[in-house]
Amino acid sequence: MSIKQNNSTVSVCITGDIDYFEIETVEDCLSPLLGILQKYNAKMTIPITAKAVKDHPERAEYVLKQGHEVAVHGDVHQAFYGSVEEQVDRLEKAKRIFRESLGFIPGGFRAPQLKHDKNTYLALIEADFLYDSSQGRNEVIFRLPMITGLAYDLAVFPVAKPFLGFAASLKSRQIPAKPFLLHNQLVELPLTGPDDWHLILSKKGPRYSPGQARRIADIWLDIVQDMKRRSNRLYVIQAHPYIMSPLYNEAIDVFLESVSNDNKVELKLLGDVARSFLSQNKAAGNRVS
Repeated sequence: MSIKQNNSTVSVCITGDIDYFEIETVEDCLSPLLGILQKYNAKMTIPITAKAVKDHPERAEYVLKQGHEVAVHGDVHQAFYGSVEEQVDRLEKAKRIFRESLGFIPGGFRAPQLKHDKNTYLALIEADFLYDSSQGRNEVIFRLPMITGLAYDLAVFPVAKPFLGFAASLKSRQIPAKPFLLHNQLVELPLTGPDDWHLILSKKGPRYSPGQARRIADIWLDIVQDMKRRSNRLYVIQAHPYIMSPLYNEAIDVFLESVSNDNKVELKLLGDVARSFLSQNKAAGNRVS
């Protein structure tokens, strides 16, 4: 889709992390998932650890050849904590592996399990990254006792939803649903919850079965509609390939079928959102170092 953005247009970025490339084979996982995206001429951003790229470069190359964006998911799948120097060393190690294995260095980063500290942003700037997508916000709280298992499963949910949405907005008020700058240099593209792990695998989540995949699409679509009403600008979906494909690919299919016909939704890659945001800031005369 190529749609001129206005105040009520939502940029939707479908993303999904790959930790090891052990489960995400081309035949059983990547091809079915990316085939659905191709059906709607949609692309996704896939953060991958450097170890996974080194161990299975042919799988990373397959993702790239399909036109999707690859970001760095760390050198290994371990939290990013520690001094700026320590984190820069890890990032530079990851960059070397990407360059040696794939011939290029991605401009984006997402911390493993979103675990990072404030030094991570300084390290990313020093390592010359364009954007980070490691912060998370919730549009609807799914982790409240006695609510989680009922969410989107009972008719009572529409009644409770406004209160949950208000609570979520208070919790997420420090993280806007749009791109913003960290240290005036690094573009932050916050990830929007609930993620697929919570909906499918978590003991605290609804634990939808493959036969209930459409419910996941309904949640995503419901959040999109809420964002349009509140003039929120960015919805970053987490859809891990190993979780979604092949058993839950119907959720991706149903979601894309709906938003592809919505002239107030624009499907984008994280990198494109970050570059557009920087360009708009410079054009407006805002300071961007």
